[in-house]
Amino acid sequence: MKKIAIDRKNILNRLKTRWLYILVGFFFLFCCLIIVYPYIYCLLGSIRTPNFTFSISSFLPIPLAWDQIHFGNYSDAFKMLNYDGKNVIDMFINSLWYSLGMTLVGLIYATVSAYVCAKYQFFGRRIIYTFAIVMMIVPIIGATASSIRYTNFLGGYDNPLYVLINAQTINGSFIIIYSCFKSLSWSYAESSFIDGAGHFKTFYRIMLPQVISPISALALTNFIAAWSDAETSLLFFPHYPTLATGIYYAAENYIRSVRFPIFLASLILVMLPSVILFAIFQKKMMDIQMGGALKG
Repeated sequence: MKKIAIDRKNILNRLKTRWLYILVGFFFLFCCLIIVYPYIYCLLGSIRTPNFTFSISSFLPIPLAWDQIHFGNYSDAFKMLNYDGKNVIDMFINSLWYSLGMTLVGLIYATVSAYVCAKYQFFGRRIIYTFAIVMMIVPIIGATASSIRYTNFLGGYDNPLYVLINAQTINGSFIIIYSCFKSLSWSYAESSFIDGAGHFKTFYRIMLPQVISPISALALTNFIAAWSDAETSLLFFPHYPTLATGIYYAAENYIRSVRFPIFLASLILVMLPSVILFAIFQKKMMDIQMGGALKG
């Protein structure tokens, strides 16, 4: 009888666990659908005829006949998307140098400073790390006016030098890279010093390759964030509009003239590079590993 009671208890526990897994699975499925739904809506709406009028009550703008499909919206969006005399090619180039510049320069600043703070003893290293934590907590939205004056004073306002002046060093990337370097054993560097390598060679030949995976993930996320940034171009280099800025200005014109499919096609074109990059490097983002080769 005792064995039967234990078996019943185990069966009930398994059933409860199974139902819990099912509920959790449905919950995450619901969350995924909420995230994916706007993209599906945008993709379907971008291939409708230009004179199609969207209704708030419509769930998905699915074309029901071939005469309702119009792929020419993408070519129209490519031709019509412009701002301040700049066409799509000009804005694409501006988006490219801004995104690459902010990503590469910012990560170089953050990586070098994080390595020094994590592996070398000097006065103020804890103050720098504490300052980075505070920067992540305290909102600094009110510093926009002073940032514009600072950029203008250094000659980086309304020109590509902005990326060299305003690429952030003490930020979230600094904290992540600092933690990665902190977890590495200093024995690697000591072995390198014994073999005759200097501090710089030890950094880029021994220590840096071991944290290249998290740095690559940060590079991808920072690039996507910069590519989607429309505010910075508006404030700091208005004569170098990016694609995100062009979409921001074109949205009002498209919506006012009731050309929603062309506007949605423009959104697809702008976010296409980010989607392609994420599809190619998604494994690199999910598989963050730290190197190691010490033998006891």
